[in-house]
Amino acid sequence: LSVSDISGCNASIKAKYYILAAGGIDNARLLLASNIGNGHDQVGRYFMEHPHARGGRVVSGRFWRLLKMLHGRMRDHDGHMHAPLIRSSAAMQAREGILNSAFSLAARQAPQASMVAPVKAYNGLKHKLSPTKANRSLWLNVKKGMTRFNEMAGPLRPRTLIAAGWDLAAIIRAEQAPNPDSRVKLTKETDALGMPLAELDWRFSELDKHSIKVMMQEFAFQLEQMGIGRFDPAPWLDDAATLWTTDPLISAHAKGGYHHMGTTRMSGSSRTGVVDADCRVHGVRNLYVAGSSVFATSGWANPTLGIMALSLRLADHLVRKQVQQPKQRVMARA
Repeated sequence: LSVSDISGCNASIKAKYYILAAGGIDNARLLLASNIGNGHDQVGRYFMEHPHARGGRVVSGRFWRLLKMLHGRMRDHDGHMHAPLIRSSAAMQAREGILNSAFSLAARQAPQASMVAPVKAYNGLKHKLSPTKANRSLWLNVKKGMTRFNEMAGPLRPRTLIAAGWDLAAIIRAEQAPNPDSRVKLTKETDALGMPLAELDWRFSELDKHSIKVMMQEFAFQLEQMGIGRFDPAPWLDDAATLWTTDPLISAHAKGGYHHMGTTRMSGSSRTGVVDADCRVHGVRNLYVAGSSVFATSGWANPTLGIMALSLRLADHLVRKQVQQPKQRVMARA
């Protein structure tokens, strides 16, 4: 393995096994740039995220009861922090043929409103500061302060905002169906080391949208059946020309969860994926991939536990190989 850094240092590393763990976009970029594991044009395909969206709004009913049950604010329960969410049951998913997505309710500005100044300033610090050590420290302190403020404000904050005319909106956190046309590709531009830069062609499918539409319609039906409110699904769900729409006012992560998955997907064949059941790149004896890029499907929740489980499993696999190989050589000599 040839290694270089931007200061001009170079090294050559020789190992028994190599593990590529550079994230859902750069895992694909490095394999594509090295022309490894891509005999059937599978590297970079099936990019998935956990897209966020505005699912609709409660237009009448028992607002405070709904906020108490379904507001996504973190709460302490026996020393652990939890956030309530609602999702389609497994039975409903099977019956309707939909994906496993979730949502919560929160006070949000109406669509197309001008973002309020504190939120605009917060997002500016988050996304526009250069990633220096000082700026990183500044951002983390601001984030801690905002988290502490939200904890202290508790349920009063959304009540106050709704009283001021904000919507009680459904915040969608969606599962995305694996789509071979949603992919990471290489550009003609290069980075400081001469490696091609990545280009993300993130695409949605009819199933992504249909899953949210069915879930929002069912939520509206259940609220009316229970007599606690009336809910209007978002207009974009009925717009035939729109597969998905992002909303900068709906979430601190307006587009998605920053969860990059699927670009080196696990599959039993190199014709349909990049790594095998042991996370080994098809056709390469000693190259493995770790991380959410090996996910074949995405679910809707944070991928951290899945990444940890697969990484520990890969580590156990390599330890077993290390232990077994000397025994095999001794037996061969005997």
